[in-house]
Amino acid sequence: MAKTPHRRLTRDERVRIHTLYYQAGWQCPDIARFLGINYRTVARCIKGSVTPHRPRGSKGLLDTPTKSRLIAYATASGEQRIKPYAQLAAELGIHADPRTIRRVFKSERYYRRVATEKPWLGEIHKQKRLFWSNLAVTWPSLI
Repeated sequence: MAKTPHRRLTRDERVRIHTLYYQAGWQCPDIARFLGINYRTVARCIKGSVTPHRPRGSKGLLDTPTKSRLIAYATASGEQRIKPYAQLAAELGIHADPRTIRRVFKSERYYRRVATEKPWLGEIHKQKRLFWSNLAVTWPSLI
C-alpha cells in the first residue's frame, strides 16, 4: 500500500492545536475539521510537545539548485541525454555516488527511455503518404 504524501506541522499549527484542545476544550475531530488537518495528526500532536522534533535521517547531499542544474545540464542536448549519469555529474563537478545521482533524477521525475528508430520509407510508402496528405488538404473545413 502506497503512503500518502504528508507535511510537517509548523510550530504555530502545533500551538493552535494545543490551545484549542487544552484551553478551549475542543475534541480531536473538531480540531481536525476546523484546521483541515488529518485526525491522526491532531491526536499525535496533542500527545507530543508543542515544539517540533528534529526530523530523523541525514541531510541530503544535493540541494535543490544543484539538482536543477544537473537536470538542466542533462537535458541540454541529445548528446547529453545519452551520457551516463555519473559522467554528467563529474562534468559538473558534483562528487556523489552513482546511486545518489540516479535517485536525484528519479525524484525530479526525469526518466530515460530507449528511443525507437523511424521506419524506412520506400517509394510506395512515400506515394501513399503524399496521396493521403493531398486528400487531407482538400477536406472541407467543417470536419
